[in-house]
Amino acid sequence: MRDGAVVWRTVGGDDGGGQVARGFSATRTTRPILDGIEGGVQMSFGSFRFGVDEDSPWAATSTLQQIVVGPDRVDFVMHDRAGEPLGRGQVLVAGSDGGGEVVIALDMAASGTNRTSLAFECAAGEHFMGLGGQSWSVDHRGQTVPLWVQEDGIGKTDTPDDLYEGIWALQGRRHSTHTPMPMLLSSRNWALAIDTSARSIFDLCDHDPDAARIEVWQDHLDLHLFVGSSPRDAIARMTAWVGRPDVPPAFAFAPWLDAIYGETNVRRVADTLRAADIPVSAIWTEDWRGGNEESGAAGGYVLEEDWRVDRDQYPTFEQLSEHLHQSGFKFLTYANTFLDVEADVHAEAVQLGHAIHRNDGSAYHFTGVKFRDSTMLDLLLGSGPAYVNNGTMERAA
Repeated sequence: MRDGAVVWRTVGGDDGGGQVARGFSATRTTRPILDGIEGGVQMSFGSFRFGVDEDSPWAATSTLQQIVVGPDRVDFVMHDRAGEPLGRGQVLVAGSDGGGEVVIALDMAASGTNRTSLAFECAAGEHFMGLGGQSWSVDHRGQTVPLWVQEDGIGKTDTPDDLYEGIWALQGRRHSTHTPMPMLLSSRNWALAIDTSARSIFDLCDHDPDAARIEVWQDHLDLHLFVGSSPRDAIARMTAWVGRPDVPPAFAFAPWLDAIYGETNVRRVADTLRAADIPVSAIWTEDWRGGNEESGAAGGYVLEEDWRVDRDQYPTFEQLSEHLHQSGFKFLTYANTFLDVEADVHAEAVQLGHAIHRNDGSAYHFTGVKFRDSTMLDLLLGSGPAYVNNGTMERAA
């Protein structure tokens, strides 16, 4: 509450569980199910298709018992309608300067489940923004937004995210994004963040116009609610907890220009810009590692997948970089962690164990954007990051 008015409130009660999560909180054990796909999740061209389990029921919280109230916290045990304990929870409250933070932590580990859900009320006229790099809409009220790192897609279709039709792997769905963030801003001067790196789903008054529900694919849910005097104040409180990036250097705010087709052309473009006194701060060159028309078929000019400088197109790459710097440009290149089977470092990276792999240790390959086998550098485990930092991927300073 703020000034005697309710700002944010969880949903109470339950209907005994079922195929849909209801009430204050709910939990279940499930897994994606997709015919013919091991694990129930299909990945293609960096996009993901998730199977659905329509049989495993949710167990909803009916009562809170063993409630212990302290000066700034409340601890409790969640029970279902049959009286069985589902898990433990706590609410922590801290107030300051006309606002504050509330933390709701639900731990369902004792139930042996792998999904946790919490619901809160949708106020009349309330709008919801955020959830990372969302390009389909600004206000997400009335939508269900699944958060998972994947390709944005070529264009967007006005269909629910769980409807996979046509060339779904290439054409984006409403909320396909490579930068999902489980952080939400309300027009009612509050913001919330879910502390998780797992897949999460935000049903924002979609299936029930009076309730929003957050589901995380793990056995616990930690929600941080930040209440402010305005949306800006709420965002400030949330980012103070999340952490704020440093202000980018000044060149980041000026126009950048892409220049490709080899060293001679990049120099020509840069010199033309300066001669015309056009205020461009950076030259961005994507084909430093090669590009050609032949492999593009009907697609035109296509970048090669090598990790080292193409000395045919950029014979004096280092001197080009120095020339651009002297002309007042930042020189930016493009790189990614895909290991195409025809890339110059593929065999070496796989042999040294730097690629993502299956449980048996073999490299995990999939069909890449060139319709060839591809894997990726393992940036989470092993020595993958060191492999790049040691100079495997050449780049301009």
